[in-house]
Amino acid sequence: MSGLEVAAGVMAVVTIAAQVAGLAMDYGKSVQSAFVEMNKLLEEVNRLKHTAERVQALLDGPQGHSLRASKPLREALDEALPLLEATRERLVPPPHSGKWKRMLKRAGWSARSKGIDDIAVGLARCAQNITNAPQVDQTYILAGLDRDQVFERLPHVGAAAYNSYAEENEAFCLPGTRTDLQHTILAWAKDPASSTLFWLHGIAGTGKSTVARTIARTLDSDGNLGASFFFKSGDGDRAKSSKVITTIASQLAAGDPELAALLRKTLASDPLLPDKSLQEQFQKLIYEPWTVLQDSCRHDRYHVVVLDALDECDDASSIKVLVRFFAQLSTLKSPRLLVFATSRAELTVRLGFHGVQATYQDLVLHEIPETVVKADIAVFIETETKRIRNDYNGTTIKALQLPENWPSRPDLEALVSMSVPLFIFAATACRFIGELMEGKPQEQLETFLSYKDTGGGSTLASTYTPVLDRLMRGVLDREKRVSNFRMVVGTIILAETPVSATLLHRLLDIDLATIWDMLNLLHSVLRVPDTKVEGSENLPIRLLHLSLRDFLLNPLTIERHALGISEKETHRYIAQWCRITLSRKLTRNICQLSYPGSSRRDIEYEQLQQQMAPDLMYACSYWMSHTAKGGVPGEICHEVLRFLQQFLLQWLEAMSCMGSTRHVAHAVHNLSQILDNGQEDLLDFLEDTKCFIQAHATQIHEAPLQVYSSALVFSPRSSIVRQRFKEGEPRWLSQLPAAQEDLDCVGLTVPYTHNVRNYALSSDAKILVTYSMSGYIRRFNAQTGRLIARLPHRSATPNCFVLSRCATFLAIGYCKYLNVAGQDEAAGSLKIVLLDTGEQSYVFANAEVAIGCVDFSPNGLLLAYASNVGRVSLRSVVNGEETQSFNFSMVMCHSIKFSSDSRYLAVLGTLDVGSKSAMTSISKKMGIAIWDVRNCSIVYVWVDVAEQVTRMITEGSIMPISARVILSDASSESAYLYSVEKPRVRSPEMYLTRINDNLPQVQRWVPECNLKLSVTGTQTSRGSHS
Repeated sequence: MSGLEVAAGVMAVVTIAAQVAGLAMDYGKSVQSAFVEMNKLLEEVNRLKHTAERVQALLDGPQGHSLRASKPLREALDEALPLLEATRERLVPPPHSGKWKRMLKRAGWSARSKGIDDIAVGLARCAQNITNAPQVDQTYILAGLDRDQVFERLPHVGAAAYNSYAEENEAFCLPGTRTDLQHTILAWAKDPASSTLFWLHGIAGTGKSTVARTIARTLDSDGNLGASFFFKSGDGDRAKSSKVITTIASQLAAGDPELAALLRKTLASDPLLPDKSLQEQFQKLIYEPWTVLQDSCRHDRYHVVVLDALDECDDASSIKVLVRFFAQLSTLKSPRLLVFATSRAELTVRLGFHGVQATYQDLVLHEIPETVVKADIAVFIETETKRIRNDYNGTTIKALQLPENWPSRPDLEALVSMSVPLFIFAATACRFIGELMEGKPQEQLETFLSYKDTGGGSTLASTYTPVLDRLMRGVLDREKRVSNFRMVVGTIILAETPVSATLLHRLLDIDLATIWDMLNLLHSVLRVPDTKVEGSENLPIRLLHLSLRDFLLNPLTIERHALGISEKETHRYIAQWCRITLSRKLTRNICQLSYPGSSRRDIEYEQLQQQMAPDLMYACSYWMSHTAKGGVPGEICHEVLRFLQQFLLQWLEAMSCMGSTRHVAHAVHNLSQILDNGQEDLLDFLEDTKCFIQAHATQIHEAPLQVYSSALVFSPRSSIVRQRFKEGEPRWLSQLPAAQEDLDCVGLTVPYTHNVRNYALSSDAKILVTYSMSGYIRRFNAQTGRLIARLPHRSATPNCFVLSRCATFLAIGYCKYLNVAGQDEAAGSLKIVLLDTGEQSYVFANAEVAIGCVDFSPNGLLLAYASNVGRVSLRSVVNGEETQSFNFSMVMCHSIKFSSDSRYLAVLGTLDVGSKSAMTSISKKMGIAIWDVRNCSIVYVWVDVAEQVTRMITEGSIMPISARVILSDASSESAYLYSVEKPRVRSPEMYLTRINDNLPQVQRWVPECNLKLSVTGTQTSRGSHS
């Protein structure tokens, strides 16, 4: 038996074993006396089949060659195949099955049973021999090592899988429901010609997650589930995009030994890959390894990645990115990797799918015919009410039991009618009716039905109002009940991560009994841990459905119901209690480290848990987030400032102990962004804190106690943080090091291993994009320095490099004179790059011209560029089509700028003599032309502009009655102001400085943000100027 014959033999074992299993089941049903023996035979056949399937997967893996050459494996297959074939022949019934049964009865089963027992023993021996083949055993070990190493190195969110412990109590579609929908989705997955993406979307409560969970289970049982990630808003990592790719990759590797081996090699060569951009993670952990698998012999295989509730991802921009990433899988044909996604039809998700229209098909869940939905909901309600009836009848005397026909047909139809089209309504209603502690099922049913016409047109109102009203029924102190509800439930629905009853008790200082009393009335809308389970008070409380949060926070609910919740006020309340908790529990050296240089890694997990309770960890992690979301009016502003002035260093130490130092700068930045001009004291303290963290983040992250020593003593003497905590400087230092007086103007340094050749800063100074000699475009968060994405771009050196106002598109112009060997394909071209995905398109290409300058219109619709042949073109950013062009006599264009209203275009360049254009009489000098882009006409022309001028900034809107264009002179460091007419109202002077391209260090000022970018040979810095 050759290597190919081994693979064929394994496949034959799988096929024939499946046939024998089916025959054994039929045989056992037909001949009752053979039932026991056939069950035993069926068990051994399935064991052999499963063993062969595992070997088949290993044959496709990186060690498959050794298996194909395995003599013990060949011998085991030589024994198994004839035995299986003989068994199949023995169990195949003759043409007339009735005659078969009669023959068995006459012959007597007992005489034949011994032969079946011998077959079962032989099949068990074959399975064992295949497993014990040395190469098989070794391959299992190697595959396991690959998988284990991948799991160790890839961060993964275990709770996001469809079958995780966190999803254990979630519902699946009942048998007989959603059958057509499931068939449509599964048929899409099996069709080799289908689209790569399937998007199931619909309004809240229509059962999208239940369908996704059921599809995932079906695919899993068939061996076609690649991975699953069920997003959940407010549930820690399940609400973030940062670990989506690594989680999917780890799940894919768990089911594919060959993929696990590839990922192990990738991670060995790039250990920091899990911390890199989503783009790079996707390329190296999913796309490239799956491309390698295209050479395997699994042409009939497909795997599906199930992504549920995309709209519950907190990072809206990442949703579009993920959709575009997975659309790239359309190039992979065998084995196919497909994606089934569900979500509400939120704008960010719609935009993501809009950009990949050719690669997906969709289905709108709430547009399925009402008759189909109604029938499915009826089956669900009938099933649930039957269960409720049985549960209730099992707890009461016969005289009080519900009749077999409960609920009545009119009540059942009314409940079904109220539920359509929302399965969440039906589920909530059944949970409400089934809460036996609250009353008899019939009474609960009548209560729910009484709200049939009181929802104000809102099905969600009809869903949740009965539950809220029950909370207020018979309550004497209504004000206290409302207050407790808003504190407890408000915190549950707005917490950054799921909270337990114990955490609520400690954080909010509310009696534990009060919390449980409240939760016991909310089982129909919250997943409350079972009190019979030990430690249930420490388990997380979760929303059964996100629509409850939407309903409680809705302004109409706040207006109409006492239990409506104000989002801002609740965030302020949580933030206040977080600060109180921190004030009470934060101490210096909270984890009792031995000396100032002790590493954070010296802290054992048990020690951290002992010193920092869950409520303290929550308060440390999220107090700033809740403060920012709640807003900072005057009094709260003073409270926050007082807290920081007293506990900043202890908080930073605690965050370091938790390994969360990297999140501090981002939290501080977010809080500072919402402050008003009248809150300068807090704003100054936060800005200085951000500089303090950025300067010393590495030391503090590695050694928590360094926040009190090196971080302080090496800070500038004028630092607000150093001055405030001066008394805490280490006394064991006999002489403090000499520190500079003021903060360095460089607020953030981004390290680079290659020279930066071009860069662009967004108009709001939040995004920095660079191009380096390594051939990559990098996008950074300009406030924190975090790398957002790294996009390969191996073309000629760009001549101009401009970012759109919204930081979505990047325009790159090329000049043939700047090309280098092997990189001339972009000569004289202009590209638009979509920064989210790195997708590129050639908008214009002409090897004989040079693209001198480019600008995006502020409205984001147009791109203007000028070449060295005296031509300015306007093109659509969306499709790249040329909309207008202007021709005039310019030898060279130096700068091009749109007015802020996108109506006018200013062009600065060197004029040519002898032209027949509108500038015929102008000698060869520098000039400016302003064009009205609506009708392609020149509005104004300036001449006699200083010859040294090379850059131009338009101030305000260029208008016929008042226009100002500011020019910078690189050689004399001068600035020139040109006006069409003297402005009627003189605007404030704009701060100006030189823009000098001749010096080794290039500086560009962004007047709107008062920020300066400087580029040197090996690093990019962002500084501030005051």
